[in-house]
Amino acid sequence: MLVQMRIIKPKMIVCMDGGICSQINFYIYGQYFIDRFDVYYDLTWYEQNGKDLTGKFSREFELQQMFPNISLPQLPKWKLMFYRLFMKYTEKGEQGDIHDIRLSLKNVRHSIYLAGYLLMPPIAISDYTKDHFIGQLPLLEVPNEHAEVICGVHVRRGDLADVNYNFYGNIDSDYFFRAIDYVRHKYQNVLFCFFSDEPEWVETHITPNLKEIHYIFAPKNSKAYEDLCRLAHCAVIIASQGSFGKYAAMLNPHAELILCDNQFADIWKSTFNKMALV
Repeated sequence: MLVQMRIIKPKMIVCMDGGICSQINFYIYGQYFIDRFDVYYDLTWYEQNGKDLTGKFSREFELQQMFPNISLPQLPKWKLMFYRLFMKYTEKGEQGDIHDIRLSLKNVRHSIYLAGYLLMPPIAISDYTKDHFIGQLPLLEVPNEHAEVICGVHVRRGDLADVNYNFYGNIDSDYFFRAIDYVRHKYQNVLFCFFSDEPEWVETHITPNLKEIHYIFAPKNSKAYEDLCRLAHCAVIIASQGSFGKYAAMLNPHAELILCDNQFADIWKSTFNKMALV
């Protein structure tokens, strides 16, 4: 009754899951509604699951390690269960279709539990990132080894290696060869640093074909947020499936982002000022 009379705010509980970029994404979901709702976050997934879709790679909650100053209000577990059972809201768009969760919830005035990868245009995520996260990024950099330009190459494998997910598409080794060739011809004295959940795949399918190219791998056993910080500090970022490379570029608006020129590229064009499709 008090919520309906707008004497108190309704509650919004955002269910968080996935890797560091998903965590940023879910955090921003809640922050966009902070004026209309008392926003809370449900981190239960990291206690009960904490794996990628294959069950092979760990997904740890690292958002507050990356940004220690952010606040993540939480509710007792019994309250979370109540909202999960009775206030759950999900939305699924068609393949390639962008819905804006801000518009979908425009007229919602009751308490709500947000679950799943609800959609928000990438430009909205990027704008929030620029306003709130740039300048807070931990200073973790790739050693330049006397290079003039450092190019971070993200090679996503794991649960996105063989699945054509919305917004991403599948990317093969030929894309990385094209992207690396593009960077070599545009810049001089480049150091390429590879970031991958399966570095052995990179060593088998990519680096043996790189002649006269100076490259290194990101430190082994790094946390995901540490690799995201290192990638974000690169002057050029070659992205692959998933959001890792794209979110790194959001955190560094001065970086040039390289994307695969496929049917999903248009989604990102309005988000980045410095972007090349290969």
